[in-house]
Amino acid sequence: MIYRPNEWINIKEDARVLIIGSGAAGLSLALKLEKLKIPSLIIEGGNSEYSDESQEIYNGEIVSKHNLAYGLKDSRMRYFGGSTNCWAGLCGEFDEEDFLERDWINLSGWPIFKKDLDPYYNEASKFLNIDRKKITHPNKYAKVPNLEGFQTRSLYNTFIGSFGILFDDHLKKSKLITIYLAANCTRINQNTINSNLIDSVNINSFDGVSKLIKSKNIILCCGGIENARLLLNTKTEISPAIGNHSDMLGKYFSEHPIAPCATVIGPNGKIFNMKQNWHQADNDVKAYYKIPFEIQKKFNISNSAIHFFEQEDELTKSDLSAINLYKFFKDYKNSRLDKNDFLEIIKNPIDVLSSYRQRKKRSKIRTAVRFTLEQTPNEQSKIYLGNQLDKFGQRKIKLDWKFNKIERRTVNFLMAYTADVLQKNKIGTLKMDSQLYNFKETLPLDLRGGQHHCGTTRMAISQKNGVVDKDLKVFGMKNLFVCGSSVYPTNSWVNPTFTIIALSLRLADNISNKFNN
Repeated sequence: MIYRPNEWINIKEDARVLIIGSGAAGLSLALKLEKLKIPSLIIEGGNSEYSDESQEIYNGEIVSKHNLAYGLKDSRMRYFGGSTNCWAGLCGEFDEEDFLERDWINLSGWPIFKKDLDPYYNEASKFLNIDRKKITHPNKYAKVPNLEGFQTRSLYNTFIGSFGILFDDHLKKSKLITIYLAANCTRINQNTINSNLIDSVNINSFDGVSKLIKSKNIILCCGGIENARLLLNTKTEISPAIGNHSDMLGKYFSEHPIAPCATVIGPNGKIFNMKQNWHQADNDVKAYYKIPFEIQKKFNISNSAIHFFEQEDELTKSDLSAINLYKFFKDYKNSRLDKNDFLEIIKNPIDVLSSYRQRKKRSKIRTAVRFTLEQTPNEQSKIYLGNQLDKFGQRKIKLDWKFNKIERRTVNFLMAYTADVLQKNKIGTLKMDSQLYNFKETLPLDLRGGQHHCGTTRMAISQKNGVVDKDLKVFGMKNLFVCGSSVYPTNSWVNPTFTIIALSLRLADNISNKFNN
């Protein structure tokens, strides 16, 4: 059943399982618990549809040189269905090595292995009605062409959008899943006698309706940023934030650095059209080519992959200044124009103005290479609380998105390796984008990002290196769990949602076992 504030204020039942957030993690968890005959209550801060009032809660400040592609506020959605409302629907599996400790990557290694998630990847594929074989064996089942030298991978496009829309009818009729809309979690209350237990949470609507909900199990499913923000806001003058005994909470923020980086040049010296000259994979998959693990290990690089696609011509300096100008006018608090932008605008005002007006009308004229990288753990890449308050008095966040040197080294190697593979396969070579030359020591500023926020409540063997254990329970707590991409110790190169769902389904089994023992 789904209730609004004027309805949920009158409901007096406590929750057996309380889920905070109705995105991919929260809804898949509740639906699995329903199959296990376990009732749950989902509280969703937003309403059934988008509103500026709810979305503003996600605002904050970006203090790093690199900005998220859509900023803090618009890179995730805050209404029923969560960020599945802006999900592209691409599903892929993490590689075996993503779960391993790699001695050249600090704090790599998960407390679980790929084999622990395999049955839940199977279950997740059924949940999303996708053919897992096209992910695990893309050459055989998805017609993805081989490229000798790379390992062939694919992302499966489910064509499923918002979970809120997809499951709306089912949830309205469900007797085991209850949903409170416009129910913003404003406080997590620890037991006054036993601080290892969470007694209840406070919720507030935008219209001032408030309620206290008691529950035996609380699961945060609010996304890669908001999970950490909720916990950080529990800090008091006499105790650290819940889950932050080792000062790990909010640290090791990671995303997927993604950017076009080169043009494919054929043997005749002209731009090579992969679409016309190479057989294509099935329409429901996108082909990717990743660096084999033994080569990653040999050259001490992170997990990474490339994707060939039809792309507009490389961005000029005027284009980049126009993009920065657009971002500045759209959200001047979280965007900045540097001196190079001002110089470009002064030197070439007509070109910048023309690019500003036609930024969405660029014609696609080249076959480009796009890289997507695993971002390795970096303690300085983090979210932390600022002094700005949201509507409910909770402190908003600041994001400092930083990279290690290994990310740039990986890009350099990836470009050289790709050029070598293309030449050996008699396809052609690469013409690198000038962005890679202009920013030789760092990643280019034209990062697209994948809206894949990870790592801020990382999973670990002990609280020394993380916030939650292998079963997603917050260290030091008996009934508080976190689910979503915030628990990823490392984030692979693969889109995170499929793995989020697999972890949610696994957590549902663990909760069921807890109730039955």
